[in-house]
Amino acid sequence: MPSSCSPSRRTTTATPTSPRFGSGTPSTATSATAGRLLALDRPCGWDNHPFGDKLIAVKPNNLWSEWGREDLEALAGLKMDVLSYPEARTADEIRTVAHALDASGSQAEIVVLLETPQSFLEIRGLATAPRVTGFNHAQGDLSANLGVALSERARRSSIRPPSWCSLRAPTTCSPALSRRYFESSKRLGFQASSTFYAPHVDGINEVFSPSGRELADVREILLEYEKVKRQGRAAYVRPDGKWITVHQFRQAQDLIAKIG
Repeated sequence: MPSSCSPSRRTTTATPTSPRFGSGTPSTATSATAGRLLALDRPCGWDNHPFGDKLIAVKPNNLWSEWGREDLEALAGLKMDVLSYPEARTADEIRTVAHALDASGSQAEIVVLLETPQSFLEIRGLATAPRVTGFNHAQGDLSANLGVALSERARRSSIRPPSWCSLRAPTTCSPALSRRYFESSKRLGFQASSTFYAPHVDGINEVFSPSGRELADVREILLEYEKVKRQGRAAYVRPDGKWITVHQFRQAQDLIAKIG
């Protein structure tokens, strides 16, 4: 067991905040998983881990893999913030995971990775399963489970680990191409993005963090809507013709609450 608390020795292929323990990666998804989890828990301990104030998200193998049960048993008691559950098929899987977290006293949320055709058919049940707070779409694993190849366009626009960037899709390492991908995701309504490739992090933060102009805009919405409410009205129209209702007001409140 390494004695160092260096992040580079305590994570596998991962985002800066998310140690990855498998998901169809036989070379890493073995009993060594437990060793990696212990490396996260010791010797530094969770009160002194090297990730600062970042959220900790752990990704085990799914329960229908040969490593899934062992992974769940090993990680359920850790002080993670999020459990990213891969290749979900049914809501029963998520309920099993949630039960294990309950039994261990964990406060972790569950984010379900939509990587199988069954997950889309069962999406209503998955959305209402205990502890589920979000979904993550992963087109690479979904295409593999469907038995179809990613299109060249999809391959170029996908965010991949470093090995993919160097071996199969070098253009995904382009800062300009990656930024266009993040920007298109934001336009489609996504509120965040994840990556296994550390150089993408600055671009993600720049695109998904509100700009000064956006902050000024939402503060104006909060101010003006409060005036409207005092007048007994439910909405108002801005000079640009955009209607502002309670929905936009609540979105503005949420954004201000997130940035503090």
